[in-house]
Amino acid sequence: MGKWKEQRDRHRDTNSNDYNLEPNIKTSPGGLRDIQNIIWIAQRHLGEGNISRLEKSGFLTEVEAVNLVEGINFLWKVRYALHMLSQRHEDRLLFEYQIKVASLFGYADDDANLAVEKFMHEYYRRVLLLAELNDVLIQHFDQDRVLTDEKEELISLNERFCVRNGYIDVVDEQVFVDHLWALIEIFVLMAEHNYIRGVRASTMRLMRTHRERIDDEFRNDPKVIDLFMQLVKSNRNVPLQFKRMRKHGILSKYLPAFGEIIGKMQYDLFHMYTVDIHTLAVVQNVYRFAHEGSEQDYVLAAKIINGHVKIELLYLAALFHDIAKGRGGSHSELGAVDAREFCLHHGVNERDSNLVAWLVESHLVMSTISQKMDLSDPETIIEFATAVGSRARLDYLFVLTVADIQGTNPELWNAWRSSLLRQLYAAATRALRRGLENPVDKSELIAEKQQAALKVLEQSGINAADVHLQWQERVDDYFLRESVEDLVLHAEGILAHKNNDMPLVIIKKSSDVFEASVTQITIYCKLIENRFSFITLALEQLNLSIYDARLLIAGGGHVLDTFYVQDADDEDIDHDSARIDDIREKLLQVMMEPNERWLSTDRRASRRIRSFDWPCQADFSNDYAPGLSVLEVVAPDRPGLLTMIGQVFFKHELRVHNAKISTLGERVEDVFFITDRKDQMIEDPELIEAIQQDLKAELDEHRQQ
Repeated sequence: MGKWKEQRDRHRDTNSNDYNLEPNIKTSPGGLRDIQNIIWIAQRHLGEGNISRLEKSGFLTEVEAVNLVEGINFLWKVRYALHMLSQRHEDRLLFEYQIKVASLFGYADDDANLAVEKFMHEYYRRVLLLAELNDVLIQHFDQDRVLTDEKEELISLNERFCVRNGYIDVVDEQVFVDHLWALIEIFVLMAEHNYIRGVRASTMRLMRTHRERIDDEFRNDPKVIDLFMQLVKSNRNVPLQFKRMRKHGILSKYLPAFGEIIGKMQYDLFHMYTVDIHTLAVVQNVYRFAHEGSEQDYVLAAKIINGHVKIELLYLAALFHDIAKGRGGSHSELGAVDAREFCLHHGVNERDSNLVAWLVESHLVMSTISQKMDLSDPETIIEFATAVGSRARLDYLFVLTVADIQGTNPELWNAWRSSLLRQLYAAATRALRRGLENPVDKSELIAEKQQAALKVLEQSGINAADVHLQWQERVDDYFLRESVEDLVLHAEGILAHKNNDMPLVIIKKSSDVFEASVTQITIYCKLIENRFSFITLALEQLNLSIYDARLLIAGGGHVLDTFYVQDADDEDIDHDSARIDDIREKLLQVMMEPNERWLSTDRRASRRIRSFDWPCQADFSNDYAPGLSVLEVVAPDRPGLLTMIGQVFFKHELRVHNAKISTLGERVEDVFFITDRKDQMIEDPELIEAIQQDLKAELDEHRQQ
């Protein structure tokens, strides 16, 4: 049918996702255009296109007709509100209107959910129901046409189901009356016979009727439990069947906690999908790693998952990892309880049930440590490895973490995040192999690196005494953080640099991040206390995104700073000589003439970023990094953010030793490892309070502007 093909193409153009961050209430799946399609097809098929005629002709039940009318009325109310607020023709439910529409509809914030999240939750549920009705009706029209114009093709599957013209169908309408467990069996059969295109419209309607009978007795039925686990353990396309179970309302009935997250959204740019769609995307990623894991970013995940792991345990962990979102409290801890109960109830042995529960409870740990902690610190690694406990758990957690991050927002999954996870995985693997009772000795590690670097340098004709002279004022953290390759690079560059008044800028592909296309910019120059502000703004103006920064007092009145950056347009700059020359020239200008004119920007935040307005947070801790204070700043992203933070540091005479920069949609979560200018931790409560207040005042003032 032409209209059906047109609709599929339109849905594909809108990411085939009815849960976009800023849906178009007209053209997105389940929107007004889908309803118009039904009316147009009914007009062609029945001679008139109104809902009462569809009901009288048997294409709609009474309940479906009511749901359709209520859904249409809801969308028209939203559309009217959009036009009123925008003062123009506007069908996109943009962020800047979502909060206002929610207020017009009478929603209010509470401790668990924002008003806008409640409103969007209703929107998503409405369009899901409308999309389901649309699918049923179009299939009805198509099958009616097939019965009239074409020969029917019938394939028997068993005494309950057959395949009719490519779609699974019941043998008779009593199937679910007599065998309610067949509501699960139908998905097992579709998994076994991958040529089946979906569920026939008449059977969809039966499923919608009988799914209301699903209760605890059904969930406790050994036959049902066996069928569900048969599906999960099958080597078939499990994610596709979960998606079908969700689409037909079976998954939410069988697993009521899943029903609570259908259509649940988080009002930010990081979580691209509603919780249910994200959950199924994570399940899909697990399947993809096992069957299509040749992509560069997923080679390790594919290797692990095709090794010794039980993929069904990862499916269950993925299904439950966010299932408690929106309840209040820790969704990881609450979800772990649900996961363990479900697994034990479904015959999973206690050891594997505990593993699934641990994965759910710990699913954020690996990403948090990789993005916020110093991975060169042996104590960080041993603490993480101790928490994990075994190589098997580490393997499961790595795969789930990669699947989760990539399924949260594919646009924000990049080579840097991938490389950090692989670094943490490799370091934890070494720690577990060595034995947690035999942690690596820092002095031993430093000596090994120095010896390896000296060997390379001496082969290049460099005098070891000159190198030792250069190294004698370096702190231990320098040798722990830097690779042998970078120790060599720094020593060679500085010894060859004859003009101490001129900054040295070294630009190269990073050796620390495996295959990631991250560029490493190292600056050796005279000490400039406010250099963090100057350099970060210069890099931003060069359209570079900063992911990590390591700042070091190098002795002799000099500093040795390294910034890890990527082009903001995700283009590789390592082999672009003109681009590298521009970067070097800009940084030399800033370092040679550090003055206030470099500390201004005329860049504006994007429309989407400006839609998010909330106060920043600044949290101090002296418990995580020996000898260093840790400051985490969480704030809405905006141009010049790092420079503003650097200005506050300069005001309070703070020294940045390391910075982990993480941007999650509209939200930045930056971690700074700092001391005062005497390299002492920040312990004065009044000073800590003053720093926090100045950060909030500076960032919130620019946010309001």
